Amino acid sequence: MSIENLQVINLADNINAAIDKMNENFDLTKVEMNNIVNYIDSSALNYLQNNLEVSAIVDSQDILDVLASINLDARIDSIDGGILAIAELVTQLEVDYSNLESGLNANTGAIQGLTSSIAITDSNVTVLSQSVTDLEATLAGNIQVDSDLIVQAVGGALELLETRIDYNSDEINVVSQSVLDLDADLRLLDSNLQTQITLSAAADQQILAQVTANDSGLSALSGQFGTFEARLDSAIASGLTITPEEVSSAVGGITDDLYALIHANSDSISVITNDVLSLESKLTLLDSNGALSDVISTAVSDLRTEVIYRDSDNLATAISEFTTALGSYVDSSTFATAEQTLRTEITSGDSDALASAISEFETRLEGYVDSNSFGSAVQTLNLRIDDAVTEVGYTLNLNANGHVAGIEFNNDGATADMVIVADKFGIVNASNNAVKPFTINGDNVELSNATVTGALNISSTGNNGSMTMTNDVMQIFDGSNNLRVKFGRLA
Repeated sequence: MSIENLQVINLADNINAAIDKMNENFDLTKVEMNNIVNYIDSSALNYLQNNLEVSAIVDSQDILDVLASINLDARIDSIDGGILAIAELVTQLEVDYSNLESGLNANTGAIQGLTSSIAITDSNVTVLSQSVTDLEATLAGNIQVDSDLIVQAVGGALELLETRIDYNSDEINVVSQSVLDLDADLRLLDSNLQTQITLSAAADQQILAQVTANDSGLSALSGQFGTFEARLDSAIASGLTITPEEVSSAVGGITDDLYALIHANSDSISVITNDVLSLESKLTLLDSNGALSDVISTAVSDLRTEVIYRDSDNLATAISEFTTALGSYVDSSTFATAEQTLRTEITSGDSDALASAISEFETRLEGYVDSNSFGSAVQTLNLRIDDAVTEVGYTLNLNANGHVAGIEFNNDGATADMVIVADKFGIVNASNNAVKPFTINGDNVELSNATVTGALNISSTGNNGSMTMTNDVMQIFDGSNNLRVKFGRLA
């Protein structure tokens, strides 16, 4: 080869062009990577996904299906006004069994999801950690138990664990909670396929801790809230041996709420604790005429305390309350109830007029057979003390079909009085109940024996005459008020 055939290359120029091209490509790559990080589609990045599925025919009648799936996902999404960073793990397990000959089907499933996420927008930030577990088991088919057939049996459990923080320009809220939901259901049909029985049990429970801060104040809440129920329902038909024919349904339930709350703002701070327990038992019966009636028994207990402090006048209040309510019902028009309430309240402040103490006690009994047959007994004790007045009172009110008897005492520190409401009032000898030395019967006063040790002044009135009697003289007047007889000191 001769030297004339060689091509002269400017190495410096080519190197510079290559470097420029590399820089250009690097800039494009950096922009694209930013787009991927900030705006990647939720389905574009899936780090791990495993699925296992098995299906088999054990014999000519039995079929089994088994499924196991694990999905692990981590991604960054673009949302309206911001971004969402999320990591998820979802596990799904399922087993199915079928028998073609008997029609029996059994299924069990378990799903669990773990989520961790942060959402950021122009107006708020949400931080979330969450675990959700869902369990279920089902059995249905032609299975004979005694003389009845199981139609369906279901058991389920749902649990949620969550910690969450929400923040925006107006408020920040932190919540940690646990929610548990349990169910068990059993449905039966008798052999003639006419009567159905349903048995169920359920439990719902929530445990909560929450703190909130906003422009109106601060609050902190912790509580446990639960509902529990057992239930039996049946269609009314003959041939049922599990439950009496006249019973349509039976229900037993419990509701229990227990919480503590603190709330504070620029003017006051309050602390509240509360425990509410409610019990109920219920039977629904069928009478001989085919009408349904309810038999119910209830019990409610409410225990509460509260402390409040206000900046104005350094005003502080403490309240304690306890209420118990019992009820028994045969239907809407026949029932008996008993309620009792205890309450105390103390208030004090810089001014003496703001200081007060209140104590109250009330017992209330009621019973109804129908709208025309009822009775009630109410007893009340109350005490009030403040700078202006001291009052103490007691009342007893008895009401039978609208006819009232009662007694009332009042004492305001200056005057004490007693009022008796009765058609007949008497004082009975403690040693001999047959002796009634003093009786008020309607408008009449009856004295079996009377001894006057002080001044005597007796007057009577009437259209046919009257009489007056004092310490030393007795006078009798006719119907025209003319003096007819005079005894004693005549001058």
